[in-house]
Amino acid sequence: YGNTNYNFDLYAYGEQMGFHLTQDPAQASMIVGNRAIDDAALAQVKTGKPYLAAGSATLEKVKTELLGKYGFNFEATGGIQDSLFFAELNQNSLITASNVENEDNLIYAYGGAYISAVPTGGQVLVQATKDTPLEGFMMAENLAKFLGQVQAIEYKGNNLNVTVFAGSLTNKA
Repeated sequence: YGNTNYNFDLYAYGEQMGFHLTQDPAQASMIVGNRAIDDAALAQVKTGKPYLAAGSATLEKVKTELLGKYGFNFEATGGIQDSLFFAELNQNSLITASNVENEDNLIYAYGGAYISAVPTGGQVLVQATKDTPLEGFMMAENLAKFLGQVQAIEYKGNNLNVTVFAGSLTNKA
């Protein structure tokens, strides 16, 4: 189940990649979205169904409905900013494993948001380094805030299984 605003046919791509999409979050094995999670999907996530949130549009609901009470917080520097930045990656996560194996520490993010507080018990997956990004468009004051900040976390606890990427991963895919 996904609440995304992609411009291509997710159903066709899903079938080609070996997974099936559903419009019923109760039937899904995972919830994925780059918009604020809807109530039906949120109810499933609160029962322990895995949730992958990607992009600044997801962060407010993640904070208010899921992880804020465990210490999660974020900063959103504003809309149309992006960066192909250098990152420190969690060496022990399946989510970052292919990047680690390929020694690929370049990550793309759109939106300029970052995670300012990791929930207690959460794991940092991706953190921007302070190095000058390879490419991007960010106002200087926002870039200064963005560099060195957490970009992705994983939280498993309190009957939740949530992975959050602060920036959208697909704007220039």
